[in-house]
Amino acid sequence: MDSGTTIHVGNDLGRFTNIRPPMTGDFLWAGNTRVWIKAYGSVTLRVDSADGHRLLYLENVAYCPDLHCSLVSFRILRRQGLWWDTKSDPTILRRSDDSELAVLHEKYGQWILELNDAEARAAFSTQQPTRRTAVRKRAEAIVWHKRLGHPGSDALEHLVNQSEG
Repeated sequence: MDSGTTIHVGNDLGRFTNIRPPMTGDFLWAGNTRVWIKAYGSVTLRVDSADGHRLLYLENVAYCPDLHCSLVSFRILRRQGLWWDTKSDPTILRRSDDSELAVLHEKYGQWILELNDAEARAAFSTQQPTRRTAVRKRAEAIVWHKRLGHPGSDALEHLVNQSEG
């Protein structure tokens, strides 16, 4: 969940229904990078709640395959009467009548509505890298910050721990 974005964004076209093309030139800004919107549609999230799982239906979601993660706009949810209860533990997304809609999970310094275990679906090469595939390139820290999708310190620490083995 993101309190800064003004639109829901998804990066996996397989999750979209009711797909429609964007207007010519539709894009969004990610930092100072223009990200083209390839389509719009609806996405259903499977969220955790105290009594199991619920489905959260999002409309007018921008499809941006170039983004590294999907975003749910808290601004849009708030306009729909939902609110983010940060006093409770765990943190809860609530309806206007204060009833619970979803439990948010903190993972790598981000608030997550739908947990997807990327490690369970990861694919790894069975061939040793060759000199041709392991070319070193130098880049400034800000370039890597942008390439990695603006990660926080927890995400960077996780990346270091996973890459060192």
